[in-house]
Amino acid sequence: MPVSNGQEACPAPDTGDGRVSKELPMANRASVCTIPQGRSLFRQVRSGRRGDGGAWRRCEPEADNAPMARVLGAAAPVLSAIVLVYLGGREQLDYDSVWHVFIARQHDWSQFWVEVTDNAHPPLFYLVLKSTLLIGYSPLIYRLPSILAIVIAGALMCAIASRVVTNRWLPGVAALAFGLSYSAITMGLEVRAYALATCLTLTALYHYLRLVESRFGEQDPKARALFASFITLALLTHYSVAFVAGAAVLSPLLLAAANREYRAGMSRAWTRALPANLLTFGGPLAVLGLVYVGHAPRWAQLTQHLTGFMFDPGKEGLVAFALRTTRAEIELFTPAALTDHAVLATVAGEWPCSCSWRSAAVASRGRSGRLP
Repeated sequence: MPVSNGQEACPAPDTGDGRVSKELPMANRASVCTIPQGRSLFRQVRSGRRGDGGAWRRCEPEADNAPMARVLGAAAPVLSAIVLVYLGGREQLDYDSVWHVFIARQHDWSQFWVEVTDNAHPPLFYLVLKSTLLIGYSPLIYRLPSILAIVIAGALMCAIASRVVTNRWLPGVAALAFGLSYSAITMGLEVRAYALATCLTLTALYHYLRLVESRFGEQDPKARALFASFITLALLTHYSVAFVAGAAVLSPLLLAAANREYRAGMSRAWTRALPANLLTFGGPLAVLGLVYVGHAPRWAQLTQHLTGFMFDPGKEGLVAFALRTTRAEIELFTPAALTDHAVLATVAGEWPCSCSWRSAAVASRGRSGRLP
């Protein structure tokens, strides 16, 4: 609808009760936005980016740059694949990679499982690596699972970012920054489980966002099954994914504890879909517990340096273990210099206070001994 200054109007989002607020003038060359009724704001934002009209949809100019942004998002995994394939056939394998290849190349399946259970990692990556031996034997083929995992993970970074940001360029930038980062290239050249675990975790996170949109209240069996399946596969690839699984459960609970409105909506949603939520999150955690109980005691005896980070019910309680390991995690990610500076700053802050307190005490004693 044209307005007095030659601009077109874009209606504001509905207020949630079926009413639509006044029209607001938008920038020149803007198109009219449509607002579907009966959908959540977040879904309308997403649908607006897909092009079928949604609340808070940004009125795009006629000549938008969406195709170029999509080209950037598609080019990022391709560039990452080129770099990894180029280096994968030239770089030598490190010691850990050769060790993993040795485990996967065991022709006797009984000996293969002995090697896997004596190792400190879950078995899924070794099975994937063993399947590549059907293609051939070369450093590039050994690295093939990690290379494919990093390339797919770059595409997933673009897909995840496109669901949570409105800027068209940021998803491609995120995929490019990940795919060409030193960490991604290093993981892609290692014959280890890190790249595959990252790819499976990002796939689970992509489907996890669909559950977040509904505050875990919708009966969406496809999203729930895909999230539970991929996070379980990630847990069977590397035990460190347990931190991601725990964060997926604790993050909405912490947000609900801090935000009253979110807490009210989430409590209704969880009540409505309680069995589905218990199965979605309890299933992967139960699998992790079974694998941990069956596998960890065996390889922990071979890696004595890890026993201090494991839970032993005979030596300490669960609360004490959680407090001890949480402190260790904080110390792990806190630079030593920062800790020293914090201690020095605390001492420096307390020193003037203690000096002033002692001066005041001496003065008071002097006054108390003086006659009026």
